[in-house]
Amino acid sequence: MHEMSLAVSLMEIIRQEMDRNHATRLIAARVRCGLLSNVVPEALELAFEAATRADEALDARARRVLVGAALEIETEPAVLRCTLCGREFCANERGGLFSPCPACGNQCGHKVVSGTEMYLHNLEVI
Repeated sequence: MHEMSLAVSLMEIIRQEMDRNHATRLIAARVRCGLLSNVVPEALELAFEAATRADEALDARARRVLVGAALEIETEPAVLRCTLCGREFCANERGGLFSPCPACGNQCGHKVVSGTEMYLHNLEVI
């Protein structure tokens, strides 16, 4: 499950941001995942919970609390560009690479413009 390595990387970014901003408690982390990122939201939530508990156990002397924080995941649509006519359009469901172009009807060969990324959008801390 690659979500665990994603959660561990996410925790490192969160720790750095909390230290930089002198925050002591994480309330919520908001993540945006593209539809084509191959991230399973439920698995990422489970991995995030495990990572926050591990952080507490390993870094007991740190003056930051991460355990119990909410992870909010927003899925963003994939944006594709038709290779025949050049029109950009959204594919809002998995397997959307084969969505027909709304302008010309072409169903294959679309270029992915966005929708494969995952990033930390913001943190709620105190």
